[in-house]
Amino acid sequence: MVRVIAIVFVISLFVLTSCSSGTPLTKTTGVNSASSKSANGLNLSLSLDSSTYQSGQKVIIVIDEKNTLKTTNKVTAANKWPLTGLSVSPCGPVNYPFGVAILQGFYNSADILSVMPLKLYNPEGLYSCPMILSGINEYDFRPSSDAAIIQTLNPDSALTTKMSAEVQTTGYWTSSPTATLTNFDTGVYTVVGGDEWGTIVIVHFTVSKTSIITTTSITTVNTTATTQNQQPIEVVSATGPLQPYNPGGPIVAIILKNTSVEPVISLAAVFTGLGPRDFKFNFNVSASNPLLSNTSISDSFTLIGAGFNNNVLYPLTITGTLQNGVMFSDVKQVEIAVPSN
Repeated sequence: MVRVIAIVFVISLFVLTSCSSGTPLTKTTGVNSASSKSANGLNLSLSLDSSTYQSGQKVIIVIDEKNTLKTTNKVTAANKWPLTGLSVSPCGPVNYPFGVAILQGFYNSADILSVMPLKLYNPEGLYSCPMILSGINEYDFRPSSDAAIIQTLNPDSALTTKMSAEVQTTGYWTSSPTATLTNFDTGVYTVVGGDEWGTIVIVHFTVSKTSIITTTSITTVNTTATTQNQQPIEVVSATGPLQPYNPGGPIVAIILKNTSVEPVISLAAVFTGLGPRDFKFNFNVSASNPLLSNTSISDSFTLIGAGFNNNVLYPLTITGTLQNGVMFSDVKQVEIAVPSN
């Protein structure tokens, strides 16, 4: 006789939560989401409430499996998980046919197997787990819905539930010498969603070390030469990823333009919030090779161990010196766009 297993422990520290069919999910903004077709008319989707976070800020992940057919969809259970460690709670995937994991760094589906997922819950904690069914052999999805009947070898233990789960976390756990919760460090992270039919869906998010700057400032040694409304450098474009694609990180190119009447004799630009460190673009500008008025210059950089999302603004700090000796420093919010060709 097939048993219905109920696991109950004393509740200790929770780092992430999973919503049951009776608990409403947090509504994410949908600004950072992706989906992928799965087995037999199913669609697996992954959504985060943001693309950028501050260290210590809660990251909310929603994973959902939906029937795209207009008829009831009976899908046989499988065990073709694309990645070990996928879960929706400290209890694992529970009764869901999917789970999520977070990797530190920028990865795609081709290289996620080489990376160990972060521990999203206390390895020394005790948890209260819901009833976990054994012998699941089929998921009967309702038409055009993410609601499904979970069928087991014992017909009396069937369960109807919404195939959506939420994971919340501010960081990851380390276990040496004792279990410690660490907030996500500055850099880029990869969120992997996968189901037991082998489907993978990936999104990325960035953690910044400081609050996003929304104002522009110019610092000068001569306040009469440059003002806040007379910015010497304009960002023409920032594009990426560029070919050839580098497995270590994407290549990004930026183009800057001198909009002042004075030539620029030194120029640098630093992207923050793209990875575990800052990325500095150094331009071939000097007193003997100045950037003349109304002239543009470009540079590219490979973001090793980092990455970005399109339609997201990242801080770019531009510093330099004008020919008349005035130094400037300007922070701009820049979108890295996909190249047109």
